[in-house]
Amino acid sequence: MRRTLVTRLFGFIGVVAAIVSMSPNQAGARELAVLSDKSAKVTTLDTRCYSTATFRIDANSATFFESRLQDLGGLFSVALNKTYARCSNIRTVRIDGFVGSVKLISGTASGEDQWRLVLGVPALNKVAADIPKTVNTLEKIPDLLDLFAPFQTVPGIAQTQGYGQFAGNAQTVVTNLVFGRDSEFDAFVLKHLKSGTREKAKARVDDILAVVALYNQIGADGLTVRFGQIADRLATVELANMLETVLVSEAPINTAVTDVGLQIARQAPAPTLVQDTDRLVSEWVETRLADHTARHSGQYLNDLRAHLELIKSLKGVKNTGPLPQTHRVIGSARTRFDELVSDAMVDHLQDAKALISSAGTSYLDADTVIETGLTLQSEFVQFGFEQEGQALVEHALTHSEALIEDGLPNYRTELTSMPMKRDTVTALRKDAALFEELSNDFPQFQAYADVTFGAIDIGKQRECRRQAASIRNDRNDKGSVVVAQARLSLDQLACALYRNDHVLTGLTIAPDGRSGVLEVDAMDNGPVQYDLVSVSTPYQLTLSDTERDAELSELILPPPSGKPDAKGVTECDLLAGDPADTAQPTRGVDFNHVPADFDFDRAVEACIAAVDFAPDATRQVFQLARVLDFLGESETAQHYIEVASASQYGPALHLNATSILSLRDDDDAFFDAIDLFKLAAARGYGPAKRELAELIPPGSDLFRESPPPSDTEMIKAFGQKQCEGVRGFAQGCVYRNGIHRKSCFQTSETEFSCEVVFRQKCEFNTFDDPLMRLLSGMVTASCPSRSDPVFLKFTKRANGWSARKEF
Repeated sequence: MRRTLVTRLFGFIGVVAAIVSMSPNQAGARELAVLSDKSAKVTTLDTRCYSTATFRIDANSATFFESRLQDLGGLFSVALNKTYARCSNIRTVRIDGFVGSVKLISGTASGEDQWRLVLGVPALNKVAADIPKTVNTLEKIPDLLDLFAPFQTVPGIAQTQGYGQFAGNAQTVVTNLVFGRDSEFDAFVLKHLKSGTREKAKARVDDILAVVALYNQIGADGLTVRFGQIADRLATVELANMLETVLVSEAPINTAVTDVGLQIARQAPAPTLVQDTDRLVSEWVETRLADHTARHSGQYLNDLRAHLELIKSLKGVKNTGPLPQTHRVIGSARTRFDELVSDAMVDHLQDAKALISSAGTSYLDADTVIETGLTLQSEFVQFGFEQEGQALVEHALTHSEALIEDGLPNYRTELTSMPMKRDTVTALRKDAALFEELSNDFPQFQAYADVTFGAIDIGKQRECRRQAASIRNDRNDKGSVVVAQARLSLDQLACALYRNDHVLTGLTIAPDGRSGVLEVDAMDNGPVQYDLVSVSTPYQLTLSDTERDAELSELILPPPSGKPDAKGVTECDLLAGDPADTAQPTRGVDFNHVPADFDFDRAVEACIAAVDFAPDATRQVFQLARVLDFLGESETAQHYIEVASASQYGPALHLNATSILSLRDDDDAFFDAIDLFKLAAARGYGPAKRELAELIPPGSDLFRESPPPSDTEMIKAFGQKQCEGVRGFAQGCVYRNGIHRKSCFQTSETEFSCEVVFRQKCEFNTFDDPLMRLLSGMVTASCPSRSDPVFLKFTKRANGWSARKEF
């Protein structure tokens, strides 16, 4: 029976010029049959035999599927016989009919139905039948163009029944939705006019009327006119309502004018209405400007701020909509008020600067001048004139500096005539300290401080000689006093005492020159008397005992200068030098084994003076830190410790390390200290070497805990890809794409020992041969998804991690 069926199907072979037997190509399509006039052909994409086959019929014209059904049946018969000869298990066939890329029809046939071809409803006919359901409102009329768009370029489509059905249904729907339903059209237009611009609403209506014009051009033209009438009426009403609200309000000019302009641009009213609106708005703007001018004369800063706010408002007017007269008024006002503010500000600044200049006439008034400038600056800033306020501060600074500089000669003259009594000296020292503080802001005051200190020194020399002259007589004038093995005349003794603010009030020597009494008004202890005796030479007197000699020696001891001697040794070196410091030129001082009367205060003063004299002398900075640290002044000492450590000074590094151990309790404190001990030891500082030997026993190693390499860092360090073989011939590659398991422990500060199991995939590439392809597939399929455990040593480098196998 099957053979009979095949023979019967071959009865259609006469309509086919040839049956082309083609091998399936790489594009996938295989041609089965073609009509002799090349108007249609059958192809299939099936490359294997299935129970269901799909045929594609490509025709040159849409009319083929209506007027040449016999040829369609012939093509189908030939294609079926050819397919059946190759695939005897075929049971069902589906066909799709195309013209170009557009599918117009589908059909089916089955062996159970004697391979009778049953065609479905053509695609355009289906679309035409659905028009009443899909295009059911005015809004959807343009959808008709979209519905027909896929078929528009199909050759012969206008000669088909589907086209006639589509055109008839479309005309019926358009007529029913548009004509005789004016209220619905008006509502549609108003909806779009109110929700957007007139331009957008017209574009939407034009889309609809373009379709309407296909069936009724006169009706479409009438609706276009109707749209314009509706839009004009709405524009007139809405613009009138807006003007009624805006022109009686106190809204900012920029907001009101911009809103009116946007309304005109949105609704596009008639030109005459726009001109009237422009006139009304410009008159309203002029009235608002006149009111503003009447309220703000420009006499005060607040008026200028109001002008600036007005200018900002005028600049904010967007030039939208045809309001030329209004924009001319606004442009002219901006120019006028800009000039007004500029001229008024010049006057205000001149008045303010005159006030600052009158606030002081001498260097003593500098702070008053600055305060006046700051007060005026605050007032200007309050009203929004920050730049002008800063200019006033700068004027105050310039005027103050001039007062300070011009007043220095008079101040110097004043000091020259000033008697340098002890209370006067105390007051002048306070003034000098104040001048030095002020010099941070006004460098000119440093000259005042220097002049003050110089005047104190010169004046004290003058005053001490006056003190000596007041007690001079025949006996004490020819006598001398020996203090700390130094022989001092009356003038020398008086000046040595007064240098430290002690006053020589009396020196009485017996007629024989063998004894005497020295009277001193000590700065801290008040009047003190010292008994004097002569051991051998008359009138050369010394103190009666060594304790009184030491006491008087302290009174005349000069303050530390900080200046090194010819050998580079300072008093700070003598009193605070580190015995273990290889750069120390003296024996140094072990603070733990000094006499009970060791003068720590003098040591601190000597080191402060040395640092003041040479701030970059690292040894002096360290020694100041050393004595302060020993005295428990840890916070003050730490500053100098860090300064000296920054120069990599060995003793300072060691002191910094011990300070860290005593003051910090965080996890990194110990390791930070160890690092500093190592640096100090590397610079030859013995105590640091001994400290390390105690903290790190021989044979041990200490290092900070740090995180091991991440999964990504491990893969990057060890390598993501590993290949073996000859490229282009046979090559196997392993790709590491993750970490399944890792176990790491730290072996040094920069190294980790890790056991790692990688996630992986494999590829085997070879030349194109069936046997080698089979081998490649077998190798790839047998590749495990995880590697065996790998033991790796990871080392932290400056640019990342490196890895190597341990075994």
